[in-house]
Amino acid sequence: MAATGAQTSKTSARQRIPAGIFTVADAVAAGISRPTIYRLVSGGSVIQLDRGIFQNPATDIDPADFDFAIACAHFGPQSTIGGLTALFRYGLIEQVPSKTWILVPQHIKRRGARYRVIRTKLDPSIGISRHRYYRIANINRAIVEALRYSTKLGLSTAIHAARTAIKSRQTSEAKILKAARNLGLERFVLRQWDAIIVE
Repeated sequence: MAATGAQTSKTSARQRIPAGIFTVADAVAAGISRPTIYRLVSGGSVIQLDRGIFQNPATDIDPADFDFAIACAHFGPQSTIGGLTALFRYGLIEQVPSKTWILVPQHIKRRGARYRVIRTKLDPSIGISRHRYYRIANINRAIVEALRYSTKLGLSTAIHAARTAIKSRQTSEAKILKAARNLGLERFVLRQWDAIIVE
């Protein structure tokens, strides 16, 4: 009888597994205890991706989005893929970043060897492309932030990214400037305006 009860409990826990990529907190909120999560991992009902981050194996995730989804799960719902990672995603730089660049609110103190974390006061709702399992700066915000954080990314990289986006008609000077105004970062774009504009 006890074995049957344990089996029923395990079946019930499997039915409550959150969809997609989830954290321990997500599982606990769904009514699954921490020890049960790890029992489900051992039994193959849940895949552990990283410390405290799991995947429901019934959920299909595009391999191109996988690292982004894990990063945003690790740093929380207001985290955003940005920096060199966003520029590479939009084809504005050629070299693959060695780490995943992610923007987080200043109160988030988490770190990770796989991540380049930028803590920012900027509004996390402006200029964001929301995907099912992650958030990424749209092309205009990515360019503006590259100019804002040029000491971290490299000024020549930021200018090259802006010019490449304009030349390839992915954006325009006007759209970049509008994004900068919305973020309160207009001065960082205007400082480099002569280098950015494409004749």
